Amino acid sequence: MADRLRSGFESGTITDNPLASGATTINSAAFASLPVVTGGDTLAIILDPEEVNGAAEIVIVTAHSSAATSLTATRAAEGSSAREHPQSTEWVHGPTAVDFLNVDLSTVAKGDILAGLSAGVLEIVAASGKSDGDVVTLQADGTVDFEAVPAGSTTLTALIDDIRDNQALLVLVDGPGLKDSNPDDTLIPIGMRVDIDGTGSFVAGSVRGGAFDLRTGATGDSQAMAVSIASAYGDRNARFIAILTSRATSAALKVQAWGFHVDRFVSNWTNTALHKAFFRSITTGALFAVTGNSSSEETTSLGGDHTLGNAGVFEVLTTNDGATWLFKIAGSTVATHSTTVPSASQALFTTLGIENNTTTDLRLTDIDLVAAVQDRS
Repeated sequence: MADRLRSGFESGTITDNPLASGATTINSAAFASLPVVTGGDTLAIILDPEEVNGAAEIVIVTAHSSAATSLTATRAAEGSSAREHPQSTEWVHGPTAVDFLNVDLSTVAKGDILAGLSAGVLEIVAASGKSDGDVVTLQADGTVDFEAVPAGSTTLTALIDDIRDNQALLVLVDGPGLKDSNPDDTLIPIGMRVDIDGTGSFVAGSVRGGAFDLRTGATGDSQAMAVSIASAYGDRNARFIAILTSRATSAALKVQAWGFHVDRFVSNWTNTALHKAFFRSITTGALFAVTGNSSSEETTSLGGDHTLGNAGVFEVLTTNDGATWLFKIAGSTVATHSTTVPSASQALFTTLGIENNTTTDLRLTDIDLVAAVQDRS
């Protein structure tokens, strides 16, 4: 990378007699003390700095060999003017305005930005003439400029709007420190609430490092659930994903489920006449993919896909505005429902939870991720 070089406060006098205004080779015995300048590096010297014979001229050295008494330079640099200099004109290698800022701040307008032009050199990137919503982009030559957002891209503002309009919810619980007795210190819930009934609880998990559990406790008909604050809709292509280990079949299990449901309370998740699209199992029965409307359900048995450990990645989604709902486990589609599905415009909670029917303490465990998003409109 090219650099603007700086040496000690070197100085001397030129031996050219005279140095013509257009000359690019300059001679001085004292140049022998300057550093080597090559490979795109530069170094500034000032001719006639005390302006004995006229206005000072800044020249930029572009080539100088070790101990050489001549150099190649660009004349009339940094706003100065090239002129003829008589023999013995003094020169000095010292700082110029560029070394301090190289930008005339009096020319900066509202919206302009300062950007690096080269090593140690700043430039003003003017906002004048640009359009609302333009973004700053890096150009092929390493400079920056304002440009319209490329097709298919998004700005940070648009991304935040997407998150808000999608009514996205997210629970991420991955990292050290999650095994203490108070998960609230380390869990990161966004757009979600946790509901506990009876002796139910929301506790840190015991395995896989980044996990929490929903626990019924040892009181009969107790439920624990995590429920979204905002609603999901089929006609906005709602999408749900969760990583968890579900409870194995048990006579003590009233119901466990995760996905979308019109009712946020677990105790109502066995009702066949409610809008839903979720994974569900009841007591000793199989795990089912379940969709439903206000009168009936459509179910697909998934057998014993309950305790899948790290493979327990469950997805519920629609890609055609709620006409068809897909169920996936570990990335593979395990059920497709399109006959009895929730109304496309029906508001649904994003849910996961568990309820017992005896005094047995039951859990949904190792819940590493719960997320749901949908289209903006």
